[in-house]
Amino acid sequence: MNNILRGKIDCPKIYYNNMTLLKIVNHLIFILVMLIAHTGTVYSQHRRLTDNNSIGRLSYTGTFKIKPNVSIHTEYQWRRVNGLKNAQQNLIRTGINYQIHPKLTVRFGYANIETYNYGGFPINAMGKQFTVHRLYQSATITDKINL
Repeated sequence: MNNILRGKIDCPKIYYNNMTLLKIVNHLIFILVMLIAHTGTVYSQHRRLTDNNSIGRLSYTGTFKIKPNVSIHTEYQWRRVNGLKNAQQNLIRTGINYQIHPKLTVRFGYANIETYNYGGFPINAMGKQFTVHRLYQSATITDKINL
């Protein structure tokens, strides 16, 4: 306290050896290089092809109870391009739901997906329509989340 009144403040002396100074300088150079490197535009991928399509989609989904814990799931999606003018994809999906618990339902089903050739860059390399037949399963958990 006496030194403060006289205008003297004792500061702790920090001694650096040459290795510590070298590490600090290396870190500062690294940070400076990274800042300079990130100031320009970086492209990590080639430019992607763009193909503008106005896509329309109509869908139907239904669930019909058979028993208190068993139901049938039905679904149809009519996906079109250029508004609703041209075919894009038809998806038919059906399945059996089983409610294991009031908050847990499992489903096992079948999906038929018909994809048509559309747009300037078709999804199929040969530009032809193709069909996919698929078995699927899902589990749905319903619970309230308090945020």
